[in-house]
Amino acid sequence: MFKRLSLFFLVVLTAVFFVGCDKDTDENVDTPTERTYVADGVYTAFKWDTSSNAQQLTWVSVTIKDDKVVSYYIDTLQGKVTKDESGKATGANFNAKTKKELKYEYGMHKPSSNTSTIEEYQEYLKNNNLLEWFEQAKLIEDFFLEKGPENLEKDDKGYIKNVAAGVTIKDSHYSDLAKEALDNAKKGIAKEFYVSGNDIIFVTAKVNNE
Repeated sequence: MFKRLSLFFLVVLTAVFFVGCDKDTDENVDTPTERTYVADGVYTAFKWDTSSNAQQLTWVSVTIKDDKVVSYYIDTLQGKVTKDESGKATGANFNAKTKKELKYEYGMHKPSSNTSTIEEYQEYLKNNNLLEWFEQAKLIEDFFLEKGPENLEKDDKGYIKNVAAGVTIKDSHYSDLAKEALDNAKKGIAKEFYVSGNDIIFVTAKVNNE
């Protein structure tokens, strides 16, 4: 068992790293346009939990431009249990790369033999009509943008049903985090995080359209 991560909370009362003030003007009138989202920018929601007895951080970001959703971004940073020479668990460390950064190195479909190189693994995926995790995440992002995260469907085990052929992964908080990120954009709540060693440091800031 590893010790629970220390989370450092820093609440910033005001911030100006988002700018978004749309106005309709004529010669004598300067009236603000009613917005759906408080300000343009990138809004993030994230969740810390465990997977295979190691820490895991999952997040979804939504980008707002001209008061419209223009993109989603999904990623996960996993950890790995460390063991001593006897095989006893001594702790858990975050990986150096996220699932998206690993790309084909993540190897979610990789068989035990005959795919010793990335090129061989890519050929294996092609021949078996399989998609790596980062490719599936892109299809989910596109679905969120086109139809909204609230319309994602999953079976009773959590596997995604209605996105696209080749999506075989579970909805591991992606739709809930996407909805939370949208809600943050509507409320003007900006969150940023930083992983330092095994700690997650994050900042929450309230923003406005100025």
